[in-house]
Amino acid sequence: MIYLDHAATTPLHPAAKTAMAEAMEVVGNPSSLHGAGSCAKALLEESRKAIADCLGCETTEILFTSGGTESNALALHGKSRVLTSPMEHPSLVKNCKQPLFFPVKDTGIVDDWDLEGFLRQGVDLVSLQYANSETGLLQPIARVGEVCRRYGVPFHSDGVQAVGKAELCLRKLPVDLLSFSAHKFGGPAGIGGLYRKEGTPLLPLYQGGKQEREIRPGTESVLLARGMAAALQAAVQEREETAKRLSELGEQILRKVISLGGAETGRGKRIPGHLHFRFSGKDGEALAARLDLLGFCVSAGAACHSGSHTPSPVLLAMGFSEKEASEGLRITLGQTTQREDVQAFLAALEGIKD
Repeated sequence: MIYLDHAATTPLHPAAKTAMAEAMEVVGNPSSLHGAGSCAKALLEESRKAIADCLGCETTEILFTSGGTESNALALHGKSRVLTSPMEHPSLVKNCKQPLFFPVKDTGIVDDWDLEGFLRQGVDLVSLQYANSETGLLQPIARVGEVCRRYGVPFHSDGVQAVGKAELCLRKLPVDLLSFSAHKFGGPAGIGGLYRKEGTPLLPLYQGGKQEREIRPGTESVLLARGMAAALQAAVQEREETAKRLSELGEQILRKVISLGGAETGRGKRIPGHLHFRFSGKDGEALAARLDLLGFCVSAGAACHSGSHTPSPVLLAMGFSEKEASEGLRITLGQTTQREDVQAFLAALEGIKD
């Protein structure tokens, strides 16, 4: 099996495995006041600091959650009027009570030319994915954030596909809230986080204990936090080298796709190794299923939409017809992807394209 669906989830990084194995020896609730609890609390806070250092923010600005979906829901909780994009993850769109939508260019980038006009209508929050989970295209986060700051409107970004892959320093970025999820960068599933810039108002989704600054109650998992911190540290340390390698492999795939009559979806800067293309008249899910039978794990779109048998909302927002929006194929490379994997995939693609 050759795994080419790293945007859906990533293999656990060896550094995360090691850190989690060590953490398994620690017994104690981080909220307990005895010695065992203090040891667990110390490990939890070490993990929080490591994550904050990787993201370029303060330790107190990191809240642990169960993953990207909860982080998005937490960021939106209590906000009635949200300006967002029709290309967002369902955990964001479905939690918007009165959404306003940015227009989307056919390039796959939001059109923010009238952002100030939207803000004058009265908006509680602006939320925009850092990188789209389907196309991998980077959105104009810095530009949108600067306008939001001028108008005093909080700005949230779903950074699930970007953290660990894109260069990111939250001290320099005009973002008030940012979601991330460990299993997208080599960490364990079941844990993620929400960056909250100091002073940004945030309401808890539910009531409980005093954990996570009384914003996210429930006993924290030291084991998962250690795995997430180690994976993010490794991803950040390896980012430049990995980005260069995956960009080169991605270019090989794109050249082959174009030579076979396919077309890249959208235009702009993407997450390295994240490709999305379509062959006119070829159903994306059917192609993904044929590749699966040959031992290649790819997807016809974002994992959150898999199995829905409906056209991609992302491609529809970009102006594609329903038929065209069902033709997308997403290939996402990662830390474990080798050149031989790509060569084998290209040979298989050529064999089934017709």
